[in-house]
Amino acid sequence: MKNCKFLLLPLLLLSFACEPEGEVSNTPNEKLEITAVEVPEEGGVKLKAKYTGGASIGTSESGFLISTTEAPNPSGSIDLQGTIAGNEIYFATTGNLIYNTQYYVRAYIKHSETRILYSDIKSFVSLGSKLLEISIIEKGLLQDTVRISGKYFTENSHYISVHFDGHRASVIRSNDSIINCLVPANIQRYDPVVKVDVYGKTATYNDFALFTPTITSLSENTAGLGDTLTIHGDYFDFENSRNKVLVGEKETIILSSSRQAITFVLPTSLAVSTNAVKLLSQLQETTFSGTVKIQKPVINSIPGNIRAYETIEIAGEDFSKEKAENEVFFGENLAEVLEASSTKLIVRVPIGPYENRSPKLRIELMDYIVAFEGEVKLKDVWLFKNKLTANINSRGSQYFVHNNLGYTFEREDENSRFKVHVLDPDKESWSNFYVTYPRTAIQQEDMAIVYNKQSGRIFFYFSAEEKNFYEFSLQTKSFSLKKDYPGVARGASAVFSIHNNIYLGFGRFMHATGYEDVAPLSHFWSYNPDTDEWKQMADFPLQGSRSDVSSFIIGDKAYVGNGASHTGNNDFWRYYPASNTWDRMADFPGARTYTSFFELDGKAYVYFGTVLTGNPDETAFRYDPTANEWIILDPVNDLYYTYFIYPDASIALRFKDAVYLGILSWPHYEFFKADLSKLKM
Repeated sequence: MKNCKFLLLPLLLLSFACEPEGEVSNTPNEKLEITAVEVPEEGGVKLKAKYTGGASIGTSESGFLISTTEAPNPSGSIDLQGTIAGNEIYFATTGNLIYNTQYYVRAYIKHSETRILYSDIKSFVSLGSKLLEISIIEKGLLQDTVRISGKYFTENSHYISVHFDGHRASVIRSNDSIINCLVPANIQRYDPVVKVDVYGKTATYNDFALFTPTITSLSENTAGLGDTLTIHGDYFDFENSRNKVLVGEKETIILSSSRQAITFVLPTSLAVSTNAVKLLSQLQETTFSGTVKIQKPVINSIPGNIRAYETIEIAGEDFSKEKAENEVFFGENLAEVLEASSTKLIVRVPIGPYENRSPKLRIELMDYIVAFEGEVKLKDVWLFKNKLTANINSRGSQYFVHNNLGYTFEREDENSRFKVHVLDPDKESWSNFYVTYPRTAIQQEDMAIVYNKQSGRIFFYFSAEEKNFYEFSLQTKSFSLKKDYPGVARGASAVFSIHNNIYLGFGRFMHATGYEDVAPLSHFWSYNPDTDEWKQMADFPLQGSRSDVSSFIIGDKAYVGNGASHTGNNDFWRYYPASNTWDRMADFPGARTYTSFFELDGKAYVYFGTVLTGNPDETAFRYDPTANEWIILDPVNDLYYTYFIYPDASIALRFKDAVYLGILSWPHYEFFKADLSKLKM
């Protein structure tokens, strides 16, 4: 039997001619008729035609024209060349017909180019092609060619559709037993169900799967964060977006992909140093048999003699480029990382607190803890030591030092008691205890504490007309009433002790109306603890209210200045008890209130305060009584306490061999300890 030849043109090119194209020339009694049209259940069609009259068919070209139009013709039909047996023409096919479609057929014999004999037209409804059989579909890759092997396909790929889980594949070529197509890129699983449709008949294949990617090696097994590595292996996807490389469960940036290699960038942050490498490709997960180890960071150098809160550069190797991943510690204080690269970290040294001036520097990255082998030196004069959470009033003296312990009194008016905070400079730690108020009414009153160094006795003044002066016992933690201070009640006053006596003066009216006689505020009083008697001393030379002054004792003389009335004051005065006289000294460099102050080795120190006049950037001063001059000192830490944030409230505690400065940073007081050798320079 001769092979059948198919000529298929688009069905939209319909022929509406009643007769076929070309000249029809029949001899008398010559006839061609279709004698059988059989549509088998398995698909296809069997055709038979009989020729009578005239000469035999011989070797003339003959066959059948099949079309979906009512008038099959050579230009718009399938030309099925038949097999000649005597005076009959046969043709049988199992494919190439569309299921449930009406076809029209006519037989023909072409005696010559000018003489063609046609039969009448018959029609049939197709049952499609023979039921498809898929024997195997080779494994493949996304957007790669796979071969579908089976039976009863067609070489006419226009009538073939292949779907992978509903996603249509592009058919490249086909014949009766093979279909080559591209695996769709948008399938969602590696083992989709494949459906093949040929002329309306469908076959399903459930055993197809994509190749499983394999990883054979990694370009480097040890690398730094952010380094570029390459996975080698097979069956990868060549499209970056369809691949994922995970290192320690963290997705990487993929630079390039091929079937055998994927190049990617290690994450700049990882939880641990040794990590598994996973590949998600071809809709499957593959884990590398080995691991990638991140190199341990190294600290090479830091600047010498740094300051707290200073911005410095740490040079080294294998840091993370992610700022937050590099945890830099000075002692137990976490530094702020401002910039980061693999070879340097720009950090702000923590303000503290510090145990000493040589804190250990370390960097924690992933599960590494790297200690700097060199020495860190803090050159600060004042070093942050600890915090105290307390609401200590900075108006008037609320603190003192006794037996080398510092005491600060915090008012708890709701409980009518003091919370007493005790600083031990040797242990550099705080403790506390409670003391009941001597009377409830002091809730509405200012207070000032004065410590008599000579006797070790402690006295409290409250701004009331009566019951305003008490002695406090640390042993019994109780108050005993003393003889009332006889002068005008005043708040934010100055109290100090020289030798055995207590002195009280300055201040403001507690409930001023603006019409009071201010002369009594210039009166100065002395109290003798041995006799429990008050005595008025020489008036302060300038009349008027003046509250929140700076005062300190050098030798046997008191120095008083600063403070404010209606405006700030910068004048400073010396009081000499032996002669009961006042002398004006060198003016302070600007007017301010709420300062902290202390004496050290015959010189006075004044810090912070509310600036009323003068340079606000100048926050530290030293007074030399011999030269009668004020010297501007370096501030506590001008990197931390700038003009915009430096505090109004501060307190100074002068111990035997140490000085602490408590600076309000609400709700804490931050206590700094001075390097006395540097402070006195």
